[in-house]
Amino acid sequence: MLCRICKEAMEPTVVDFETNWRGYRATFKDLPVIKCVSCGHTLITPDAADLMSDLVDAKLAANQPVPEVLTVEEAAEFLKLSTQTVYNLQRAGQLPGAKVGSQIRFLRSALTDLLAGEAPPQAASLQQPNPDPKKIARPRRNTPRDGL
Repeated sequence: MLCRICKEAMEPTVVDFETNWRGYRATFKDLPVIKCVSCGHTLITPDAADLMSDLVDAKLAANQPVPEVLTVEEAAEFLKLSTQTVYNLQRAGQLPGAKVGSQIRFLRSALTDLLAGEAPPQAASLQQPNPDPKKIARPRRNTPRDGL
């Protein structure tokens, strides 16, 4: 088989494949694929696609709920937005999220309420007040110090 990108040969191999889907993070290890030896273009084999589909269907059949606490990536997928837009909206106080350590987390229920037009009560407390422009620290000018 020839690569449709660079027209070089493709060979069967296995890869690890990670994805987010409906709030779930899925990692498929040793997934059989066909990969271009030249440009690296990768095709998932039909058997692997069937296996992935069966695993997703089994997960849904188990009726396991979407996690209540979402990462930025999961919130973006849930809201059908880019991750950068989620970061920007949260920073502007328009999305109810909270920083946990160095990462931002969202409650799925708060995002659902927001989509339904209800402002969750925690949204107001998470918004940063607009700073008073008179109190913003101005950068210091580089001036020579005495005695230096």
